[in-house]
Amino acid sequence: MLAAIDVKDVWGVGRRWASRLRELGVRTALDLSRMPTTELRRCFNVVAMRTGLELRGESCLDVQDVALPRKTMVRSRSFGTMVTEWSEMAEAIATHTIRAAEKLRLEGARAAQLSVFMSTNRFREDLPQYHRSGSEELLPATSTTPVILKQALAIGRRLWKDGYHYKKAGVMLSDISFGHEQGVLFDVRDHHRDQRLMEVMDQVNSRMGSGTVRPAVGGVRKRGWMMAQRCRSPRYTTRWDELPRTR
Repeated sequence: MLAAIDVKDVWGVGRRWASRLRELGVRTALDLSRMPTTELRRCFNVVAMRTGLELRGESCLDVQDVALPRKTMVRSRSFGTMVTEWSEMAEAIATHTIRAAEKLRLEGARAAQLSVFMSTNRFREDLPQYHRSGSEELLPATSTTPVILKQALAIGRRLWKDGYHYKKAGVMLSDISFGHEQGVLFDVRDHHRDQRLMEVMDQVNSRMGSGTVRPAVGGVRKRGWMMAQRCRSPRYTTRWDELPRTR
């Protein structure tokens, strides 16, 4: 079987490698499997050496049956139009934060660190440039939208400076943990109430559509800062109104 496969069709072998291999007399996958590993490493790199070993039936990469739990979560988008007002930036930060918190709960996770960043368009050399980020701890670790949102907006307000044309902003949640989280001494917040509230909100959004219930600071209508998405492919699998129609 390997003798019938051209070396250029082997996964990981590009056009340039295929040309060099042919110069060495390697024309098929079988030839590649018989090439000494030391020569593959010397002429190419360790990836080529592993490819040769794999063709011989020697496993070099372990297959992961279960994805490793994430350690960070980033939610960020470039703006459809540049943002010059704090009210629009606050909406963008809030929207990213709300979505990130939803993903945390969906995965049964909590975050203990929150970062917010914003930047201007580095390709617009005719405009003044500004790039800043800030972080705060979330104690205790949480996935509650109002808690994370309050701190995200506070960080964003400290970072914000008037007089700039912002092109991008986002939030990053890190120090993510799963399962039971140890509490904090003198914490008077009712976390059971928060959990029930988030469960109800997530259930409504799951049944009625994403964003049906959300904090008003995230905006209630499409704004100019949102991505234009003029070239986005139709979402046939998730939107009824975008299904193809026939006559």
